[in-house]
Amino acid sequence: MTSITSLVFHPPYVARVEDGDLTFELAEPWYRSLPVSCITDLEVTVNAVAVPRENVTITIGGTTRTVAECADAWEDFWFVQDRATVRLRGVSVGDELRLGVHLALRIPYIMVGPATALPHHAFGEENFEVVR
Repeated sequence: MTSITSLVFHPPYVARVEDGDLTFELAEPWYRSLPVSCITDLEVTVNAVAVPRENVTITIGGTTRTVAECADAWEDFWFVQDRATVRLRGVSVGDELRLGVHLALRIPYIMVGPATALPHHAFGEENFEVVR
């Protein structure tokens, strides 16, 4: 059974080639908006090949960051109704591709130990149409 807390992709499954980079939208897989600093990891595969982290950025609320830079964005929020745009540099694709994502978050208001927030992992894998 799929729940809102496990969905990272929503139809239509469309990726775009923009300025030579591949972009796609990602949904926040939690039932409440979270600070951007709650993003702890983002792993992306294209046709089962891992994209190096240095080639991945995420845009939320108009600001583009690497995953490492998200840690300092505690004043900015990823709202549940908003989609993030993930940009992949150095990826060559045809008219269709299979995207895989592992998004790791920490849920700051659910403590599971001393100074330890609940980790939440969401995974998605779908076939996408590529629009140029």
